[in-house]
Amino acid sequence: MTSIGAFDTVFTTGDAVLAGIIKNALEAEGLWCAVENEHQAAFVGVLDVRVMTRSDDSERARRIIREHLHHGESANDGPDKKPRSAFAGVAEAVVEVVGAIGELLRHLLHG
Repeated sequence: MTSIGAFDTVFTTGDAVLAGIIKNALEAEGLWCAVENEHQAAFVGVLDVRVMTRSDDSERARRIIREHLHHGESANDGPDKKPRSAFAGVAEAVVEVVGAIGELLRHLLHG
């Protein structure tokens, strides 16, 4: 666990858009959070983007993130499967779009 003063990093990714989605999901649950390195510009995927919450809220934030990410990893195709959250669907779509943009940029830059 990375601790910065009275704040803890609860999620780290190379994807600023995914970090923003997670921040919004945590705020929707009533948690204060901040995103560090979200304005990477051309360095998307190079720098770590961190979502931070107050230390007192860090365990709850991690639980919320795990629940949302876990729902996104499993198919909704059995009696024991939980329904996918809206968060998971949006996160998957954003990751797909960011990947496509990255491929386009690589194509444009390298021919």
